[in-house]
Amino acid sequence: MKLRKKLVIFSISYFTLSVLLLGYLLNLSIVKGYNQLETKQFNWEIERVITGTQQLIRSQEILVKDWSKWTDAYEYVHGQNPDFATDNVDGIFFEDQQLDYVCFFDASDQIVYAKEYDHTTKVLNDLDPKLAMSFLEFKDQSNLIQLGGQPVAFSAYQVTDSEGLKEHEGLFVFAFVLRDKHFETLSSELKENIILSDLRAEQAVVTEQIEIKSSENQSVAEYYMPYANEKLAVKIEIYLENDVRKLGQKMIRNASLLFVGIFIILNFIMYLGVKHSVVRILKISEDVSKISHSRDLNRRLDIKGKDELGMLRDDINFMLNKIEHMNRQLTEYATFDLLTGILNRRSGLERLEKLIAASNENNFELTICYIDINDLKLVNDELGHTYGDQLITDITECISRCIRSTDSFCRLGGDEFLIIFPYCNEKQSHEMLLRLREDLEHFNLTGHRPYQLSISAGILEYDGQMTIDEFLEVCDSKMYVDKKQIKAMKNSDIKNHL
Repeated sequence: MKLRKKLVIFSISYFTLSVLLLGYLLNLSIVKGYNQLETKQFNWEIERVITGTQQLIRSQEILVKDWSKWTDAYEYVHGQNPDFATDNVDGIFFEDQQLDYVCFFDASDQIVYAKEYDHTTKVLNDLDPKLAMSFLEFKDQSNLIQLGGQPVAFSAYQVTDSEGLKEHEGLFVFAFVLRDKHFETLSSELKENIILSDLRAEQAVVTEQIEIKSSENQSVAEYYMPYANEKLAVKIEIYLENDVRKLGQKMIRNASLLFVGIFIILNFIMYLGVKHSVVRILKISEDVSKISHSRDLNRRLDIKGKDELGMLRDDINFMLNKIEHMNRQLTEYATFDLLTGILNRRSGLERLEKLIAASNENNFELTICYIDINDLKLVNDELGHTYGDQLITDITECISRCIRSTDSFCRLGGDEFLIIFPYCNEKQSHEMLLRLREDLEHFNLTGHRPYQLSISAGILEYDGQMTIDEFLEVCDSKMYVDKKQIKAMKNSDIKNHL
């Protein structure tokens, strides 16, 4: 056998053994790495589910806290506003907030209102007082209890006045039964497979640790949420596919085939020269493909090196940063007023149009307040547009303080604003306007501005018939009537002073 032929055979054998050995070593190291990544990914997914579950239990907390800081609510728990519950709580409210129970307790912790809502029959029934009294043990918190044999998530907070000056008394409770549909929604939002099990486990079994069971293709995590009032718990099972591990195995198979092909076709030196670049190019292609298909602009290319591929990585990441920044800017420009930060005209009118449609469908009260800033032109002319802009932002902040979290507030343009009050009649809106005028007057006394805050306002309740243009036009007319009256009073004061 010729030496050249022996050299060829030796070279082929050497490269074949090298490929097999390299493939074996890569398999060991990569599988271990993917298993670790799988574990980290799984723990992150579990934390997302636990956080989502806790947020679900606290979903009514903001609403209850908001209600518990109304002066009307404070008067109600002291027996001074007997119509508060009937004015504010009905079947539509239960439907909109997805509630099953609403309980109000007076300052002596006596039940003044306790209702449960049947979402199937749409009927509002009295809640068993014994069940209602269960909430008194858990003031100023959101938690999970067993009520009537069902897991119930609730938020319960004591009541004070709008200024927060009165002592916290009484109790407002909003609660709902934790059902499979809630976790179906949570599963959809988190893109996870979550199952709720009403497990009557002994307290000794219920721990805060998460038990994880893994198989070849799937892992299952069991998480217990204990009831606050029982030695029982709700068990949540989280099913996750071992996608990272499968991807690692697939990547290893593909990489092995690729390495074998490269070693067969190319010589060893060429392979050593191009391997690193080829792998990095594939990584760039894979990352770009993921970004393209997922449309997740938060992803970034993560490859090492300062050569041409590193420059390509930097250019692509820079482009992604610019696109993400422009998307955020476009969203802000399309939704919010640049000067005040509140909704702009387009977004505000879109929200009003949706609320009008909802009011027609669900028959709830809807009121708007058309506001015009008085003497803005005078401030711009005499003090300059910088002070004019400051005047606009001062009034915006005052209005934002006085309205409810459920209200919508937008700038129509220039010195005109619109407040939308859902579930609010004209009388209640006038009370808000009175508080606003008092707040403006207080600002004028303490704000130390070279101008006075003053507004003209028109309030109109939707009659179920008007178009949005008619609604705004009539309310605008009422605002101009108010402006004329304010101007007439101002002129009268000037004459009397002279």
